Amino acid sequence: MRLNIKDIYSWVELRFLRFQFLRFVIVGGSATVIDFSLLIFLTEVISLHYLLSATISFICANIFNFYFSKKWTFQNTSSRYIRQYMMFVLVGGAGLVINNYILYFSVENLRIHYILGKVIATAVVMNWNFFMNKYITFGKI
Repeated sequence: MRLNIKDIYSWVELRFLRFQFLRFVIVGGSATVIDFSLLIFLTEVISLHYLLSATISFICANIFNFYFSKKWTFQNTSSRYIRQYMMFVLVGGAGLVINNYILYFSVENLRIHYILGKVIATAVVMNWNFFMNKYITFGKI
């Protein structure tokens, strides 16, 4: 089998994308721990409504996520922090709407526990966030 430069480039690009996704999972996993911990604390200990708790915890995790996504996951060196943060907030805001809709639907319509609903919502929003932030917030678009 003969490899040409295009094949090698594609292989390197794929490996980089996998490594970048791994960093995204680590940062996102840490943000998820923050998100779930605050959600449970605010709901169970402070007795806030689960959707209010989910909103507060999501915002806190999103701020953490922005900093580490910019610096480590996407290794973005652009000095356009305000533009990027505004895009990150828009992506995160859309993610919050998706998150809370899935959570509400899971609890109110499917009658499942809010933690399980949050797990489902997190899986969906994680994919949304990765691709939107990679190609729009921190991309060259």
